[in-house]
Amino acid sequence: MIPPELLTTRDIRAVHFSSVKYDDAGEGRRFSGLVRLDPDALVVEGAVSFPHTATWVPKLAQRFGIEMKFRGDFSLSIPYADIDRIEVVTGWFTTYERTGLFRQAIELSVKRLSLLKPLPEAAKGLLRLPCSKHDVASGQALASRAQLLTQHHRMTSL
Repeated sequence: MIPPELLTTRDIRAVHFSSVKYDDAGEGRRFSGLVRLDPDALVVEGAVSFPHTATWVPKLAQRFGIEMKFRGDFSLSIPYADIDRIEVVTGWFTTYERTGLFRQAIELSVKRLSLLKPLPEAAKGLLRLPCSKHDVASGQALASRAQLLTQHHRMTSL
C-alpha cells in the first residue's frame, strides 16, 4: 500500500519543457510538452514538430516516397519501478536552448529502452527535458517526489 502522503500530487504542478535541436542538415526540430506525476507512473506528454518545414516537406516526402522522421504528439507513461534516476541538472551545456546564464533540464534515466523508443531525443535510456529557470523549483519538487515513489515501488516489489 502506498502511503497517502506520497500520493498527494496536487501540490506538485506539471513542469513544462521545450527545446529546439538542429541536426547536421540544419533542420530544426521543436521538442516540447510537460511532465507530471500520476499515482502509478511518471507521464511525459508533448509534441515533436519541424516548425520551419511544416508546409513543404510533407508534400516532397509524399511525392518522392521519403520516410519522415518522427513528428506529432506523444504520451509516455513510465512506471515508477522502471525509473532508474530522475533529477534536475544545471550547467553550461545541459540543454539545446539557452534560458539564461545556466541551462536546466530534468534528466530521466530508465531501466528498459523500450519505454523511450518513440522519442528520437531519448538516447540509451536517457531523456533530457529542458525547462526554464522559472520551473527549476517545481522540477526539483517533482523529481524528489518521483524518487520517493520509485523507492517505495522498489521496496514493495521485493
